Amino acid sequence: MKKMFLDENNKIHKQLYIAIIAIIIFLTALITSEKYLQADETSRFGEKPTEEQIKAKLSSAVSEGKLTQDEADSKLKSILSGDFKGKKPVRFGEKPTEEQIKAKLSSAVSEGKLTQDEADSKLKSILSGDFKGKKPVRFGEK
Repeated sequence: MKKMFLDENNKIHKQLYIAIIAIIIFLTALITSEKYLQADETSRFGEKPTEEQIKAKLSSAVSEGKLTQDEADSKLKSILSGDFKGKKPVRFGEKPTEEQIKAKLSSAVSEGKLTQDEADSKLKSILSGDFKGKKPVRFGEK
């Protein structure tokens, strides 16, 4: 039995060192993952908030002036009914007014980026709804 663990100079074989280190790493990973799982059970991110938590958050938003009481009541009603999904609609900006469009086109004309005829035709197409902006870029096509 002594020859199994020790070589002729009474030194432990490399394989035994590697096996011991592997066992230590395995046990450390096991203990760490167990602690991680226990911590995950105590603080779940996927849990739905309770009605009291929702009311508290909405009332704090009202007291901070971010919402009116009517808005908070309607949000609470929609959340509790299941209509509210929690996502805000994606907006890339507000739709510009006719005056803003005219001002932008006139500044482009004054800078020499557009002629007055081009600006007039763009304004006409924008106001009629035909103007869709830039054409989508398609890679690989000419």
